[in-house]
Amino acid sequence: MSILKAQVRPALAAAGALALAVAMVAAALVTSAEYRVTLNGSGDRFDLVAAASAEPGWEPLASDWRDAATEPIVLELEGADKLGRGEFVDFAVAVKNDGPLDGDLTLRIDDADATATGAGATFFEQLHFTVSEDGCVLVDGSFDTFTHAWPTLLHGESRTLTVRITLPSDLPKEWDSKSARIRIQFEGMNL
Repeated sequence: MSILKAQVRPALAAAGALALAVAMVAAALVTSAEYRVTLNGSGDRFDLVAAASAEPGWEPLASDWRDAATEPIVLELEGADKLGRGEFVDFAVAVKNDGPLDGDLTLRIDDADATATGAGATFFEQLHFTVSEDGCVLVDGSFDTFTHAWPTLLHGESRTLTVRITLPSDLPKEWDSKSARIRIQFEGMNL
């Protein structure tokens, strides 16, 4: 056996022992633990509620509010046999952010009974709408669909709109016995 090999063996043994010692010290210093984190998102929601009434001076009560995402407001409007030509009916429509997060808000008004396009004119399209908030007119005219967006609805904030529906004075007699179901939907996303 050569002298060189005899000198390398103890050096290799010492290096191995040193590596083992370093590994044991590292294992003693570095520990691992398992952590379980439960995420509860129930308080992190943007929750819109809405209500409506034709009563003058109406203010929504707690029992009036309903989930705006699943229950759109549908206003029933009879034809000229119930509402005279040139007459109108006012509805107060309110929306509130009942969740803890701020968000944006979009209003959509359309015909709840709308069918496929090309079905011809509808009674809904004959009606004249004036939608306003605090005296500021958002729309004044006839339409098949109306949308309006607000950039922010803070948590706890509410908005009340006046929706005036007028039966035009020059409405042809063919619409006398018709009716319309007006759908008012509010949608939003948290910011």
